Amino acid sequence: MKRVFSTILLFASAIHGCTCDDNLTEEPDSGVEVPDAAVVEIPDAALPCTPSGVVTGKVCAPGAREFVAGADVSLSVLDCAGSPLLLTTTTDSTGSFRLENVPAGTWRMEARSGGFVQPYSVVVEDGQTTTIAEDQLCIQQDVQVAVITGDGDRIEDLLTRLGITFTTYDGRDGFDSSAGPFLANAQEMATYDIIFINCAAATTSYTVDLGNQSSQLTQNLREYVLAGGSLYASDWAVVFQALSFPEHVRPRISGGGGVNSPFDTKRLEGYAPQTVQADVVDTFLQAALQKDHVSISFPNVTGARSTYWGLLQDLNEDARVLVRGNVTTCQVGGQFCDDRTGPGPSVQAPLALGFKLTPITQRGGNVYYTSFHNIAQEGDDVVNILKYIIFHL
Repeated sequence: MKRVFSTILLFASAIHGCTCDDNLTEEPDSGVEVPDAAVVEIPDAALPCTPSGVVTGKVCAPGAREFVAGADVSLSVLDCAGSPLLLTTTTDSTGSFRLENVPAGTWRMEARSGGFVQPYSVVVEDGQTTTIAEDQLCIQQDVQVAVITGDGDRIEDLLTRLGITFTTYDGRDGFDSSAGPFLANAQEMATYDIIFINCAAATTSYTVDLGNQSSQLTQNLREYVLAGGSLYASDWAVVFQALSFPEHVRPRISGGGGVNSPFDTKRLEGYAPQTVQADVVDTFLQAALQKDHVSISFPNVTGARSTYWGLLQDLNEDARVLVRGNVTTCQVGGQFCDDRTGPGPSVQAPLALGFKLTPITQRGGNVYYTSFHNIAQEGDDVVNILKYIIFHL
């Protein structure tokens, strides 16, 4: 499996006479545990860089039809004393960025988000603003992607919309002949950098069954992430993650107990239909979305049923909660977990989380889970959250 190290270094040993400090911050491109930003401070008496200009633009997805929020943009320049300097910034919710006080010259620029990168050469002129065309900084796929299909979600539709190529393994009717053997084969898994598992993969009726190789599958998933692979799962696919990472992913289960295989999803506590007005609690996701509240639907309609969805317990400190909300659970002792029985009590709970099992300087090793789907949603909040996750795996 190809692995790339992406530590950003700041070279600022000689910056006398330059006031480019607004752009000198450091942020890993795909890590879940983020250290404090490193800032190079310029003495008040320093003289401005002359000549200098401004660089603006937008970072687009591989298909050039979407823009990428939270992408890292870096510009390798020489400072006023001729020493190497890396100017960095992060795109906003529209994929836009702006770098000021850029020394005049021809410089190498790079846009990066997770396993997607695009280099670019930019010419900066004194006193001028250089605006990069919107189709020039489309980050390109530098990773191999696999999708395990399921009846409850279609993350592959969003990947296609973003111009991301992938290989599909059947997790529905063909789990035992397609997705199951794939997850049982560690060498084949290692040819991919990212694996997506849709809700209701390996599910018959309300039972998730990973088969007689369940232990091998979940062990392979854990070792895959520890080796630098990244994993995303939604809703009922919490079973895969709870078995592979029990210390990080713990669904709320009616009557208590843990997750096993086969697993009866009617033990999960998420009630549908409901729409949750949730809080975005992760600061980087807040910055990417430019909002701290989102609307998330848990529908109960044909083709997008969320009945008994995977509501999470509170997590240990090693996991990063992205979104949290006050949600309705199943009625205690109710025959159904939907409007046929009626709602139960409400609880505050995580709805999306992420954690990293490899060093912060290494790309990959990330795990993300969302209780919600990318289908049957109203508005763009869920799509934008998922876009952020996709480009930070």
